[in-house]
Amino acid sequence: MLSACREVGIRGVHAGLDPAAPARIPRLREAARRSAAPPEFAVLVIGTDAPGSEPSPDLSSGGTEFLLEIVRDREPIREVEGARRAAEALVREWGCGAWGLAYPSLPAVPVLREDLRSAPSWVRFPFHLLSPPEADGAVEECRRASVPLVSSDPFADGRLDGSRLSSSPLEVSGRPRPSDWAELQRDWAPVLSLGFLTEGGRRTLPQAAVDFALGTPGVSGAIVSAPDPETLRGFGPISPASALTRVERTRIEALRRKRAPGDRLRASPALK
Repeated sequence: MLSACREVGIRGVHAGLDPAAPARIPRLREAARRSAAPPEFAVLVIGTDAPGSEPSPDLSSGGTEFLLEIVRDREPIREVEGARRAAEALVREWGCGAWGLAYPSLPAVPVLREDLRSAPSWVRFPFHLLSPPEADGAVEECRRASVPLVSSDPFADGRLDGSRLSSSPLEVSGRPRPSDWAELQRDWAPVLSLGFLTEGGRRTLPQAAVDFALGTPGVSGAIVSAPDPETLRGFGPISPASALTRVERTRIEALRRKRAPGDRLRASPALK
């Protein structure tokens, strides 16, 4: 996987987006140490809010720089200066390069604005082709603070790379309700509306999703997950021939604005 990352231009790896991420630190460190193509950096998720007393791991890895990421909740950091000092102290103790803040879902702009006062080196939250228009305000808040944004969900919860459909939507327990088809249409119509991005075979929808995220001012990175190296190689690299055009980006923004504020992609019972 690390060799595939290097082939498609991925510079770093992430420990994961789930509660088990800290347990992967030793394996990630060892993989980076043994790889013939080690990543430039590796991001370690350490917990929620301002870090407290954490055990100091062995992060020697032969050229890979380790970074710390603190997962946030929905409330603003209560003591901004104290949170900044605690994070910086942990970075020094662990020998890491920097620290950032991560949000499992799109943060409210007032919360994000307050958190940015603690001066993280980056911020991570979901941003993708199907993000609601209000996500633009959060992106702009990061730009205004000169804090790079990393999209943690460029494939919109598996809707844009096909992983959400790895099993049949008809595989449900019991008899499907008559409304299931209406729910499927409502939930997936926004995805179908993006079909113009793949016309002519110039790119796949996952490639368009990555290009959209990375081509948005203020977004400096995106986290992509893949079950195997071949899937990862299929995501990129983005070439000039497959990059989104200005006309396509204008059409994407028109579709995002057209979507009503309350119209969110929800997981249909048939897709859970």
